[in-house]
Amino acid sequence: MIFHYRAGGDFAENGVPAERMAEIDARYADALLGLLLQRGDPALDRDRPPSERAVGCCRDATVLFLALARAKGMPRALRAARAGTSDPARHVVTPDLDIPATRGWPEIAHHVVHDLAALNKAEMLLWDSWGLLDDAWAGPSPWTGPSPKDTKNTDEISVLMDEISAVTANPAATPETLGLSALRYQG
Repeated sequence: MIFHYRAGGDFAENGVPAERMAEIDARYADALLGLLLQRGDPALDRDRPPSERAVGCCRDATVLFLALARAKGMPRALRAARAGTSDPARHVVTPDLDIPATRGWPEIAHHVVHDLAALNKAEMLLWDSWGLLDDAWAGPSPWTGPSPKDTKNTDEISVLMDEISAVTANPAATPETLGLSALRYQG
């Protein structure tokens, strides 16, 4: 149902007009489903040629799956960060993507912040930035900012990320659990 904007192949060769690239910013399941239902046979259980798919990414396939699962009464949520220990160097979006913020600590922090946003019932696109990311990696954009080791308050940010990860690991958690109402999404 999703034509991946990077991995799906050439837009023109697949009959996908270049101006449809803006579909990548569809945030909610109803918008994605609306795009799909406009193209060809509206049945969702059929193979679709790329030209009849919504332009999106892996997150969009997940959003559609979650919407369908919830419609069937199965409570599900998109979660990307977990409390625990891990080697930051092993966290990458894809090995061939050479964007510093998609690797290591910036990638981990990105997922931590997006999980916190999910607790605040805020749907985040993969390239959305919010508060903590802006503060922690203050560069020209969250995609090109420096790593935490280049940031003055690395220890403070690391402790906060650990606290948020521990709280978001609990499905009943809220920002109030930490006493950090400043973490509430203001979107």
